[in-house]
Parts: sequence; structure tokens; C-alpha cells
Amino acid sequence: MAESYSTSLKLTLIGDGDLSGTWGDVTNTNLGTLLEQAICGVTYIPMGDTNQTLTNYNGVSNQARNAVLVATGSNTAIRQIVAPLVPKLYIVNNSTSGGFAITIGGSTGYLVTIPNGLSSLVYCDGTNFYQGITVAATAATTVGGGLPNQILYQQATGNTQFIAAPSSSNTFLQWTGSAFAWASITASLTVGASAISGGTNGYILYNNGGTLGNVATTGASGYVVLSTGATLSNPTLTGATLNGSTALGTPASGNFTGGTFSWPTFNQNTTGTAANVSGVVSTANGGTGSTSLAGAGIPTLSANSTFTGNNTFSGLAGFGATNPGAGVGGSTAYSYFKTTSNSYFPALFDCQASASNAASFNTFYTSSALIGLFSGNISSYTNVGTITTNGTSSFYNTTSDRRLKTNITNLSSSGSFIDALQPRNFTWVNTGVADTGFIADELQQVVPNAVHGEPNAVDAQGNPKYQQVDASSAEMIANIIAELQSLRKRVATLEAK
Repeated sequence: MAESYSTSLKLTLIGDGDLSGTWGDVTNTNLGTLLEQAICGVTYIPMGDTNQTLTNYNGVSNQARNAVLVATGSNTAIRQIVAPLVPKLYIVNNSTSGGFAITIGGSTGYLVTIPNGLSSLVYCDGTNFYQGITVAATAATTVGGGLPNQILYQQATGNTQFIAAPSSSNTFLQWTGSAFAWASITASLTVGASAISGGTNGYILYNNGGTLGNVATTGASGYVVLSTGATLSNPTLTGATLNGSTALGTPASGNFTGGTFSWPTFNQNTTGTAANVSGVVSTANGGTGSTSLAGAGIPTLSANSTFTGNNTFSGLAGFGATNPGAGVGGSTAYSYFKTTSNSYFPALFDCQASASNAASFNTFYTSSALIGLFSGNISSYTNVGTITTNGTSSFYNTTSDRRLKTNITNLSSSGSFIDALQPRNFTWVNTGVADTGFIADELQQVVPNAVHGEPNAVDAQGNPKYQQVDASSAEMIANIIAELQSLRKRVATLEAK
């Protein structure tokens, strides 16, 4: 039969007739390595401030087979060593830093707690983990140097002292600055009908510089009065005056001077709702000096707000209806966007512009233009294209005026251009629809201007930035026409023969 493994120690159990030629090696591993680990092996478990599961492999060294487990590392809470639920005996030492206990046990069942800095013998019965040794209660210990009826105290590091128990009642233990000594209480207070020693009816007890004193509760002068029948004899205010006097006297109106006073917090009105502060905050105190935003010159927005001039909105400086400088249209007024960097860009117009707006509209676009495409700011722009309509069709135009070009020659490399293109059949990933066209990075090698973006580009978050293709670019059409003309000439030559 094939070899198997023991339940607790994972030793290799060799079947009859198995492992011919290697039987001795496996036996030596079982006895000389694995069994030795189980009896006297010590392994260190770095806790890493988290629960750690012991490795438990068949027939080879592992953590769970060792006799002694030493937990190390720094913990910020109680962490668990997760051990296999098989019969096994362990000595576990908690050598972690941080002052926290660790536990050992399986993924289910009872756990055993090992305090920080201590070791414990534990065992598993296959279901739960238990403490291996229960320490019996120790006998009463006699401290060396002490006598019966003495109290033990630690006076300093390594210095244990004794003091005899008091011989009389009404005493307390007092520190003299160098040692403890018994001191007598000058007056005793008991609960019930017993009187305070030295007291008289109608008096209260107070602390008078370390001794107990008594004072009458009626007609008192200079003391706190507890009786409702007592009268005040001009108590003095310390560090302040009230109504021009240092004596309390009869409360009256006046100014408070010479002391401190805290205003109460008013945070709600009589209805229980939050109170509002009204009034005008001066500009010196950070206010607007006005009771309204409009009065302070602060613009507000509404559903039908109208913007004129150079209104500023964060990165967008605003909308304008006047010419910001020399350029197309001369001094004719037109609408534009203005950025905070003082660049001007034309506004988009409703193609149903009224006659009164047509002059301004045509200043920047032809009579059929819907959108003009520009480079640079509007004060010194270059027109690079338009989107136009003839009433039934739309046209996407790129600037191609002869006056903008030089070194004009005939195209002669259309054949190699056409041969380099790689038309492809493919299926779209997101829809599963079959299609025909070009692959962006392949087309970019032949016609760089027909492709936007770089192969395999991603944004700052790692998301793909897909390339885009315009296979109808002027370069593509020019090469196709040139090659078609070349083919027509060759066909005409062959047909003439």
C-alpha cells in the first residue's frame, strides 16, 4: 500500500513493500529530524502584531511539530497562535514586546492564554486546548526581618521597612518625610447620634490649618453661613470691586472692575431653535460693512443670471461681449470666454442666431459655419478648421489653404505607403461585434498623424487611455488617390498594347 502520515506529528508511515531503495532515508528523516523536533525542537514565531497559523506539512519540517514555541515581535493587542486541532503537547513562551498576552488554540474550541513574559505548558485533545499544569495555592509566607503585628512597607528600592501596629484608636499612618509614623486624630467623627469631640450645638466643623475647629451657624462673621436664619456682616470681595465698593453690600447697578468675568453662551432662543446674530460687521473686524451681499458688491447667481464684462469664476475668468484686443473682427464686439491667464476663447453660439446677432456671428465664422476651430487665444488666433452645414449635410473641415504651404511636390511613394498598411478583421471586446479596420498602434507606425495617443498608455489611476484613429485623414486619402492614379496609368498602358 502507499505511504500515509501520522495524525499529530505528520510522520511518514511506509506501506508494505513501498519506498524500495529510499526506505532508510525516510526512516532517518522520521526518527532523526521530525521526531527529534517533536521531542526537543524549539521554533520562533514572529507574531507581526497579527494572528499566526503554524505551518503543518506531511513528512517534512514544520512549525507545528516543535516541542517549544517562542512568540516574538511587537504586539498592540492580544494575538493568537493558531495550531492544528490534533493531540499534541507544547511549551509556549510569550517573549513579545508591548505588554500583551498571546493565546494558543485551534480555529475552533477553547484557547489558552499566556501572559506577557511568561511560559506555559499546554496540550490539545484534538478538539480544545488546555492548561497543562494547574499551580496549587502556596502556603503563607513569612517576610524575613518582620515581627507579628507589624505592617510592611517599601521605603525605597531594595529597602523594606516594618512599623508596629497602632496601640490606640483614632490614629492614622502619616509620612514624616523620612519614614511612616502613627499620628492621633484630634477629633473623632462617628455616624449616628454621637457628638463630635469638642463641638457644641449650633456649630459646624471646619479645618483650621490642620486642626479641627467649630464655628456658629448663626450670626457668623467672615465664614460661610449654612443657616437660612444667619445674617451677613459685610463680607469682603478680594481682587475686585462691585458698584465702587469692596464689600458685598446690597446688589445694585454699576460697572464690574478689577476682576474677571465670563459672558454666558447664548446658543438658542426661547423657542429652542438656534439663535441668529443680526447687525452689520465692520470691515475692520473682517465684515463687509453692509447688510446684504449686493450692497457689499459681491455677485450672486440665480436661475437667469446675466454676466457682462470680465466676471471671474475660479479658473474661468468670465464671459465677455466686447473686443479684448486687436484681431478678427477689428473693433466689432463679440462674445468670448476669458481665463485667469488672460487667454480669450470664442463662445459657442446657437445656430438659430437672430439677425441682430448675425453680424457678430459672421465676424468669426462663415455664413454656414456652426463652430470655428482655433489655435491660440482669440486676440491672435489661427483658424485650423470648422464644422459647417449647407442646410442638409454637415462637413468637418481642416484648414488647407495654399498660402499656408511651401515646398509643394508630387507624391511618389504611395505604393510603399499602401503596402505598409495592415487592414484587419477583428471583434470588439465590449460588444462581441465583428468589424473591419485598423489597429491603432500598427497604423501609427505608417500614418502617425492619423492616430491620437500612445500604445498601452494609462492615466494617473492606472486606467487605460485608449488610442483613437482618424483613417480619413488627408494623408490617407492623398496616398490612396495617388496610388489609384498610378494604377489607372498602368492599366491604360497595358490596354493600349
